[in-house]
Amino acid sequence: MGGDNLAHANLSYATLSGCSLDRHNLPGVNLYGATLITLSLQGAILDQADLRDAVLGGVDLTGASLRGANLRYANLTGASLRGSRIRHHCKPAILASADLTEADLRRSDLSNVKYNCATIWPSAKLQHESISIPSPCRD
Repeated sequence: MGGDNLAHANLSYATLSGCSLDRHNLPGVNLYGATLITLSLQGAILDQADLRDAVLGGVDLTGASLRGANLRYANLTGASLRGSRIRHHCKPAILASADLTEADLRRSDLSNVKYNCATIWPSAKLQHESISIPSPCRD
């Protein structure tokens, strides 16, 4: 099913498990409160997606595009965001209060990302990144 167009689909509170949505076109998809388990989204386009309160623990987002996506309060524990594009010069992705513990963020483009209050440590893989955590926390 690689490359299918699910742009702006409403999948809020859905549970997606054990499938591959690699290279799918999902801009603007609504995954608010969704649970994604053992899912692969390698190279998927999730620009402007609503992933607030979603559970994406261990999800493979390697090389995915998340420009302008809202990941506020999302749980990305152990997710791979390696080489993903999270930045957008006009509308940055929102990682505020997201849990990125042990997430693989190597070679991800995180410039201009709003990540206030995000839990990034311990063990997040951030090689080749420059991240400063703002203080105090504000959304």
